[in-house]
Amino acid sequence: MLERLKNIELFKQKYYAVIGLRIGQQVVYDILLLEKEKENLSISKSFSTNNFGDIKREVSIKTPIILNFSGTGIISKKVNREGNYMKEVLFNVKKEDFYNYTVHQSTSNYVSISRKESIEYHFEQFKKEKYNIVDYSIGPFVALLCVDFLKNETLLLENEELIFSNGNLTDYRKSSKDIEAVNYKIGSDLISGSEVILLSSMLNYLYPVEDIDYEKGFLSEGLKEYRFKKTFDYLAVGGLVAFLAALLGSYLLLRYFNKEYVEYEQQLYHFNDSFSQIKQMEKELANKQFLAENTGVFNKKFLSFYINELMESIPEGILISKLHVNPLEESVKANEPISLQPNIIRVEGEASNSFYVNQWVKNIKKAQWVDKVEIMGLNRVDKHTELFLLRIKID
Repeated sequence: MLERLKNIELFKQKYYAVIGLRIGQQVVYDILLLEKEKENLSISKSFSTNNFGDIKREVSIKTPIILNFSGTGIISKKVNREGNYMKEVLFNVKKEDFYNYTVHQSTSNYVSISRKESIEYHFEQFKKEKYNIVDYSIGPFVALLCVDFLKNETLLLENEELIFSNGNLTDYRKSSKDIEAVNYKIGSDLISGSEVILLSSMLNYLYPVEDIDYEKGFLSEGLKEYRFKKTFDYLAVGGLVAFLAALLGSYLLLRYFNKEYVEYEQQLYHFNDSFSQIKQMEKELANKQFLAENTGVFNKKFLSFYINELMESIPEGILISKLHVNPLEESVKANEPISLQPNIIRVEGEASNSFYVNQWVKNIKKAQWVDKVEIMGLNRVDKHTELFLLRIKID
C-alpha cells in the first residue's frame, strides 16, 4: 500500500488508471491500475502489453485515464533556465508543431517535447474507444514528484538516469546502453522506474505544482464531458431512486388489482400456450400420416422383409455403410410437401473388388421381389477398396 499518500480524490472515483506509451516500431503500453479505499491509495494491478485489446479488457471506460509518452519521437533534455531555452531543444522548426513538458528547477529546466500529431494520434485512439483522458505527461521528468517517497538520489530507467538532490532534480543523463532494471520501494510496494513515472503523473494531476509547465487546454473539453457524465450518472441514480419510491407507492395502492390482473394473464398465457401446442401436434400428426401412407410402412413385412433379404444375400468382400428405404427425392424444405422415391432401396458400401459387387447384383436380380437393380456408382478409392451405390426397385 502507498501508505504515505493520503486524501487523494479523483472526482470521488474509486478506480483509475495511468498508462505509459513507449513509442517505437510497436507501441508498448505500461498500465498502472490504482484503487482508492477511504484515504489509502493502492496499486491494484500493473502489467505491460503491446495489444490495445488487453487495455480494453482490463480498464473500464468509466475509469479516468492519464497518459505518459516516452520512446521514439520524444526528446528529453536539460537546458539553461534563463533566456529562450526552447531554442536549445527545437532547431529551425515551428514551436507550435510540438507539445512541450517542462520541469523548472532553480538552475536548469528539464524539457521533453513531442510532435503534436504523434500525441494526438494516440489521444484519438483512446477517445475512439470512449475513454476519458483527464491528463498527460511527456518524458521522465515528472518523476520529480515522487522523489520524497523514493529515498533515492538516482532514478534509473531503461536508458535514462535522473539525479536528485535535496528533493530537486539536478541532472539528466541518457545512455546508449540499456540500464539494468531497478525496483523502488514506496510504502510497502516495490515498483519499477517506469511505474514511478506513471505514479508521478497521477500525483501531478491530483496535486498540480507550479514547477511543471505544459499545454493542457485541449483537455478541457474532455474534462467537461467527463464531469458532465459523472453529474448525469449521479442525477440518473437519484432519479431512479425517486422513481422506484413512487413505483413502490403505486404498487402498494394497486396491489389487489395487480394480483387479479396477473392471475388473469397467467391463465390466458397457459391457454394460448396449450392451443399452440395442440395446433403443432395436429400438424406433426398430419405429416407423419402422410409419410406412413406414402412409404407403405403399414405393410408389416415392408421394412423387415426386404432388409432381411438383402442382408442375408451379402457375400464376403462387401461391407454395407448405408441403406435407405424410400429415400427422399430432394432435401426437405420448410412448408413444402415431402417427395419420396416409393418402392426404391438405395444401398451404399465398399468392396475389396468390383467382382463381388457384380456377383451380388446378379444374385439380387434373381429375387422375386426385385424389379430392377442399377449400379449408380462404382469408384476405386485405393488398391483394396471400391465404393459402390446400388439402386434397387421393388416389384
